[in-house]
Amino acid sequence: MDLKISPNKALKRLEKRLIEIDSHNFDPYSWKEITKNELQEIFGVSDSKHLQISALRFTTPLPSEKLSALNKGKEQAKQFLNSYIDLIKEYSAIEQENYSESEKLLKRKILDLKGEITHLNSEKKALFNTQEKLKEADIKKSSLIAKLEKNTVQLTNLTLKKIFDLIQNLPMKHVIYLIGIISSLVVSCFLLGQKWERIVKSNEKVELKQNNNYLISENEMLSDSISYLKTEIKRKEKSNTTAHKAQLRNKVSIVMFNTLDKGISIKFENVSKNHNKISSHGTSIHPNEFAKLDLNIANYKWIARKFIDYKKSAKTENSNYKESIIRIDSTDRIKFIKID
Repeated sequence: MDLKISPNKALKRLEKRLIEIDSHNFDPYSWKEITKNELQEIFGVSDSKHLQISALRFTTPLPSEKLSALNKGKEQAKQFLNSYIDLIKEYSAIEQENYSESEKLLKRKILDLKGEITHLNSEKKALFNTQEKLKEADIKKSSLIAKLEKNTVQLTNLTLKKIFDLIQNLPMKHVIYLIGIISSLVVSCFLLGQKWERIVKSNEKVELKQNNNYLISENEMLSDSISYLKTEIKRKEKSNTTAHKAQLRNKVSIVMFNTLDKGISIKFENVSKNHNKISSHGTSIHPNEFAKLDLNIANYKWIARKFIDYKKSAKTENSNYKESIIRIDSTDRIKFIKID
């Protein structure tokens, strides 16, 4: 069933028409025209409900039967309207239930994804803190290297005057020996300082480069993960909405009205594939009452049997009362069957 207006508006209009039936100034002709037009607006022109209202009779040529005909027409009109109202309420409840289930499932998925994003953000923050600590360590090491360079420069700035000032009071033998030792120490310190400086700088550069590459890689992975999670949320929202609409499109509602004075049982057999029985669905209907079944879109063979005594016994007559094939197109959402 496909309503052309919202269920709430449709119910208000039909309930208003229902109240008008018992009003003291009830005009059958005007009421029928207004009700037919509103049924077409609610269910569409292709639906047969407005034809049921057109078939109602509120008068008769016999003067003595006019009041009886009017009351009978009113009663039938009430039955029709009440059946339409029940149908819309059931349709609205099913729609709300399906929407609620899909919405709950989607909310759970979104909460799970939000939790994953929060966890990834925490890891990203921890990596950022690690990066800051590495930067601080790099500054300290740079300061140490500068200090070593400064000390090395101090050694290379030694002059002969300074050396002579230190050794001017020493004996000549000791002076020559000391000069040799100092010269060796100066040269050794100078060479060792340069070598140490090259080793320290080389190691620090390699370590810093490795740490920077690691942090860049981790940031790229986090960005890719967040983008993937956002894409998954949008895809799942779209998938749930599409699946819900597809499920509704694959259903058709069969509405039946029993005009007999006896109850009946009715069964539907799916004959869409080679006219072989695939599945069956059935229900029972009391006299002058409606019944409804929701079936998958297919062609069905329906079979009706009368109850022997619907008030006392659930047994049906051995022979079928009526059977026929009901054709259903892919665009149909509701089919009406009148059993008389």
